Amino acid sequence: MKPRLMLLLIACLWISLWGYQWIPIGGDGHEIYSYCPSVVGLYQHILGCENGLLLYNGEEWEQVETSLPVWDVLPFDASHVIFIQGCGSYSDGVWLMNLNTHEITVLEWFIFPRFLVYDAQQLGWYLGTDEGLYFSSDGSSWTEQTFFASMECNDMVMHENHYIVSVDNAANHVYLSDDYGLTWEGTANYTLPLKDMEFGYDGVAWGIFPGFSNSSGLWKSEDFGANWEVAAWSDDANCVCIAPGGSVFMGWESSGVAKYHDNNLNFMNNGLPCLNINRLYVNPAMSIMHVMALTDSGVYMLTDFVSTDPPVTPAYQTWMQNYPNPFNPSTKIMFSLTANDAEDAKIEIFNARGQKVRELGIDLSPRTELRDLSCSVTWDGTDAAGRAVASGVYFARLMSRGMHLAQKKMLLLK
Repeated sequence: MKPRLMLLLIACLWISLWGYQWIPIGGDGHEIYSYCPSVVGLYQHILGCENGLLLYNGEEWEQVETSLPVWDVLPFDASHVIFIQGCGSYSDGVWLMNLNTHEITVLEWFIFPRFLVYDAQQLGWYLGTDEGLYFSSDGSSWTEQTFFASMECNDMVMHENHYIVSVDNAANHVYLSDDYGLTWEGTANYTLPLKDMEFGYDGVAWGIFPGFSNSSGLWKSEDFGANWEVAAWSDDANCVCIAPGGSVFMGWESSGVAKYHDNNLNFMNNGLPCLNINRLYVNPAMSIMHVMALTDSGVYMLTDFVSTDPPVTPAYQTWMQNYPNPFNPSTKIMFSLTANDAEDAKIEIFNARGQKVRELGIDLSPRTELRDLSCSVTWDGTDAAGRAVASGVYFARLMSRGMHLAQKKMLLLK
């Protein structure tokens, strides 16, 4: 039997036994801390590692050494990425890299940067450090958020107008805002030092209580961070991630990956070469069910697992398109629906970080007697507040009754 056929049979047997598989993405031998969604036309994968950046051009990996760990890397524009690096050196801060020349330039110095997140509502970046929280609309000029002055900021997540920030050295460990970060208040669980947080598609917030204690494990909040309750006790947990379909995944410092469902943890480590998990990530540009594990020895993608709430497959094939694409400033989004799916149908616009930018209603009342509908809506390139969004990759998702029916990748170029 030919070796290639033997490998295929072994792979099929593996999937049939375990119901899932781990696929190597890249970065073998490197400690991977961050993943950047693909930048149009340049690189399929961009990773932040222990000493710089790893870039995959579709054929081979290239390394840009910075001599410092890169904790977060995000798209900046069509030819640049913005990233944070450092662990207490004179080179700690926010940096910019040209993807064509690999030239890197510092935007601002910050000691011990911890996270960098993009705010699609305010069209700018939030930076968390050991000394506070900062905001910038251009990446170069940063404004201190006075409420968090001198606080060690761990993480920040957003869902529509609801923002949550976790900190270490403060009277309260979790702070929340219901007005896009204008005002802040502490959570009722003031001794909850969450290390990693994520918002689910339904607005439920999830967070990791790290370390070894009677409170360590997975916590959740169903009121946007005001009150938290434990979902699963577990020591040494490190990160949490929400997969397409709503499945909740956890990662551990040395115990691999598990899916949380009905108060149970189902470990999915068979075929995962490295169990030291630094972060879990979902690439919004990919429509398949997946979770990426960023480990101490490369990145691996989990596929073929069953969603916690399996989406109902429609009896027909939904199509979705937009024109023009690329576009500026508006694009027409066209799609198909049945009369049944037309109920509560909507288009949700997400940026490359998976943050919802805009929701578009669909008026189908004159035609709901038809079985199949050809429909369209126009997105004018603005967010929920009517502000023009930045250039970049966006995703239009067709939703109905909680089902994800179709998705289209769009490029806004100004």
